[in-house]
Amino acid sequence: MATRTTVYLDEDLLNRARNFLDPRGLSRWINDLIRERVVELERLQTKERLRAAYLAKNQDDQADAEDWGPLETETWPE
Repeated sequence: MATRTTVYLDEDLLNRARNFLDPRGLSRWINDLIRERVVELERLQTKERLRAAYLAKNQDDQADAEDWGPLETETWPE
């Protein structure tokens, strides 16, 4: 569903943009640009969340290795 809103654009930028689009296509063009940017930001956000989860998991694995490390150096009774 479309929502009507007011957006203030730099006049020079708007005039330059109009060279590349149909006069009635400004809304669609702005929607496409915003959509592209939002998708990019969502990907970056997901990438950062995955990075943080990986680092946390790595720290947990290191802590586990430190806990079990002494057992690996023990020898079995003969």
